[in-house]
Amino acid sequence: MQTNPCPSTAHKLAYGLILLFVATLTITGCGPRFETQPGRPADSQTLVVDLPALYLDVDAAGNLSVGGAPLNDFVALLGSNFTNIDVDPLLVQFLTESNIQHVQLHNTPTGLRLLANGEPLPSLGWDDASLMAVTETLTGLGAQVNPVVDKVLPLVQDMGVGVVIRLPVQEEAPPIPILVQGDRSAAASARKAQADFLALVGAPPLIRATLTYAPDGTFEIAGLTGADLAILGLPLQAIFTLAPGSVRQISDLGVETVTLSTNPEGIFIAINGRTLPHLTWGDGEVNHALRLAAQMGLLRMLGPAERGIAVVDAIERMLPVVQAADVNLTIVFP
Repeated sequence: MQTNPCPSTAHKLAYGLILLFVATLTITGCGPRFETQPGRPADSQTLVVDLPALYLDVDAAGNLSVGGAPLNDFVALLGSNFTNIDVDPLLVQFLTESNIQHVQLHNTPTGLRLLANGEPLPSLGWDDASLMAVTETLTGLGAQVNPVVDKVLPLVQDMGVGVVIRLPVQEEAPPIPILVQGDRSAAASARKAQADFLALVGAPPLIRATLTYAPDGTFEIAGLTGADLAILGLPLQAIFTLAPGSVRQISDLGVETVTLSTNPEGIFIAINGRTLPHLTWGDGEVNHALRLAAQMGLLRMLGPAERGIAVVDAIERMLPVVQAADVNLTIVFP
């Protein structure tokens, strides 16, 4: 008579298969990551994971493979609860025709980085304080946060993992490096544009303002009401005035202040004085995103191709001014 393995044996077997799955993937299809973990001393109380990036290849039919072997063969090792993994062939066709050769996602000590064609796109940046501010803010706003989240968030910076998805390449298209660097990269162009702007003006633009709401949704800036600003030719009343119900809902959530700020590194938001993870733009992410959007035909909604190109050019001319500016807007609720 055959007996079922005891729970401990079954758990060990499942755990071993998962380890085998991870190890096999890592060995068969790996490569360098966008950013590696800094050296950490060995400590039995510390969990550090620093793995090479996993490279997945997609064919025209949407099938994924790793190291030349179908990914679904590896997934089958994990049991029937895991379904086959593939990509919509129409999406693969669209990306190939748009000359998107690879897409990457990397968890790094400083953020979750998204890249396409070897250059960064706007991503999520963080440090110790901003990661901890996530649960502190949610708890302060009355949300029920699972205690496990408090334990996991401090480990995020010590988890170095990444995935690179390589797509079919058009026959006539030159291959694009996994990581584009040098003077022709969007990052180098953006930094040069900011440096040229600062050299021209001498000091970065500085904006400081506090917008204070009343319970009825009206606001004041430096003692000036929306009506006062309208008389001065600043039509901000229609933009910033809120419905009384909206102000009441925000106040009921426990939100006292919201601060929006920018600097050359990115866009930051703080709720009740706690700065959350920010949106990055310091390495040409916006420039690269605009170029990819034009390349993929996503700007057709703006009208003829010439208009889309003109819009991209105009935004790229304004970006050095916006990104170099030191902006801080604090919104105060009753």
